Amino acid sequence: EKSVSFVCQLFKLAVEFCISLLEKSVHGNVNTKFQ
Repeated sequence: EKSVSFVCQLFKLAVEFCISLLEKSVHGNVNTKFQ
């Protein structure tokens, strides 16, 4: 169970990191779309 939650946390961090990179590359257009 611990390993599963650990993988989930890593996945969430990876998704947030990718989104932040997209926001920087698209100059915030992605952020406005998601919100």
